[in-house]
Amino acid sequence: MVEVSSTVIHFTGMQMLLLTGLFLIAVLGPLWILKRFAQIVPPVYKVNGIPSGVGGLLLMVVGILVAQAVSALYHFGRAAGEVQRVIAMDSSFWWAAAQTLIPDLVSVVCLLTAIGALVFGRTPFALRLGIVMSWLGGPLVAFLRYLYLGLPIEVAGEPTGLFFLTIVMTLYLLFSNRPALTYGTESGRHLAEQRGVFNL
Repeated sequence: MVEVSSTVIHFTGMQMLLLTGLFLIAVLGPLWILKRFAQIVPPVYKVNGIPSGVGGLLLMVVGILVAQAVSALYHFGRAAGEVQRVIAMDSSFWWAAAQTLIPDLVSVVCLLTAIGALVFGRTPFALRLGIVMSWLGGPLVAFLRYLYLGLPIEVAGEPTGLFFLTIVMTLYLLFSNRPALTYGTESGRHLAEQRGVFNL
C-alpha cells in the first residue's frame, strides 16, 4: 500500500505580518518615489479650490496599478524560475514552458506603461494610454491566461474583481476634475476657462 502525504504550509501570525509588511513596502516605496517624480511635472491647468496634479484619488489609482504590477512581477519571477528548471531538465519543451510567461510579461509591461503615462504624462493622450494599458494589464490578461495556461475564466475569480475595479478607476479618470485638469482634457479646459485660468 502506497501512503501519500500532503504538505500544507502554515504561516504564523508573525510571518503573515512580515509578508504583509514586505508587500506594503514593495508598493508604498515605489509609490512615494513616483509621487515625488510626478510633482516635477506640473498639471496642465491649475484652478483655485480644485485640486490638480498626481495626488488624492489619482495617486490612489496609481497605487492600485503599482500593487498590480508588483504582484505580476512576483508571479513572473516565480514562473521564470519554474521555466528555467523545466528547460534544464528537457530543452525540447522550451517553448511550451516559455509561453507560460507571456500573460504575466504582458501584464507587467502594460501596467508599467500605464503607471508611466499617468505619472509623467500631461496630455489627454497620456490619460487615454493609461486607461487602455490598465485594462490590458489587468482584467484582459485573464484571457491570455486562458489561452496560454488553460486557466478557466470564472465569474467569482480574479478577472471579475479586477474588471469592476478597473471600471471604477476608468470612470474616475474620465469624469473627475483632478485628472481633467492634470492632463488637460477638453472638460479640464472648459473648467479652467470658466474659472479664468488658462494653460500654465
